[in-house]
Amino acid sequence: MNTLAIVIPFYNEEKNLKPFLEQIEEKLNNELPLHFILINDGSADKSYSVVQDYKVKKANKKKLINLTRNFGHQQALMAGLYHVPKDVENILVIDADFQDDPSDIKLLLDKYKEGYDCVYAIRTANSGNWIINILTMMFYKLQKAMTILTIPQDAGTFSVFNQKVLEKILMFKEREIYFPAIRAYVGMKQTGVKLERKKRRQGDSKVGFRGLLNLSLVGIIGFSVAPMRFIFLFGIFMIVFCVAVAILVFFLKIFDITEIPGVTTTLISIYGLAGIQIMFMGMIGEYIGKLFIENKRRPLWLVSEIIDE
Repeated sequence: MNTLAIVIPFYNEEKNLKPFLEQIEEKLNNELPLHFILINDGSADKSYSVVQDYKVKKANKKKLINLTRNFGHQQALMAGLYHVPKDVENILVIDADFQDDPSDIKLLLDKYKEGYDCVYAIRTANSGNWIINILTMMFYKLQKAMTILTIPQDAGTFSVFNQKVLEKILMFKEREIYFPAIRAYVGMKQTGVKLERKKRRQGDSKVGFRGLLNLSLVGIIGFSVAPMRFIFLFGIFMIVFCVAVAILVFFLKIFDITEIPGVTTTLISIYGLAGIQIMFMGMIGEYIGKLFIENKRRPLWLVSEIIDE
């Protein structure tokens, strides 16, 4: 293997970055030259200064990309991939919070050397929050049921792949990015390695429930029309159901078998259907909103400074 480009997006990780980079260099010591590509996603702490002051070992290189503001983890990741040199054949993507353990990089590389185009980590859910762990599991189940594309379950961004895979990833131009799905969409020869996901060493998660919810919507809506199809099928079901009820009520009325249900039942039906309609309108609105964002064609990120060492 020649040089390994290590793409690391970060946001407010001043306490983690220095030991994280040191550990990567220690674990991969003398194995192959490293080219760190670090993307500052608008950090409000001293993360940028920490990386700027960090001196890599003599055989290694460092590129620091400073974005103009916080654009989001997935956008920062794509910005880093965009700046990987064309002559670097091997690319690793990893987060700087120690949840992706630098010690596990060798495990991915060993599998990668067997001839795969891409090797990704299959991780155990360990956010430190049992509610988020359960919601994450539910998201993967829902995603599997709704998308035709086979997206590996519990596979995040932590992965290693070659330049051919990178070239295809960079062909994707959508504004709403879900990297694991894009990587899966590329295809080629891929496999996963089961790894234990660690807890954050310092600080709190920068994603949060709102960020996870948005990423979940992108992962499902961006790669499936199943929710829209469900609305259509549900509409057909309701029409058939209403016709059946109308026929039943007609016969009950004609033959005077029993009393017709009164106001309470009618109100419950009206309010229940109104709630379902509002929910479905919101689902359709999500698709329309995604079209609105895509059609504006705004830049995915903006760079204020690039430092090469």
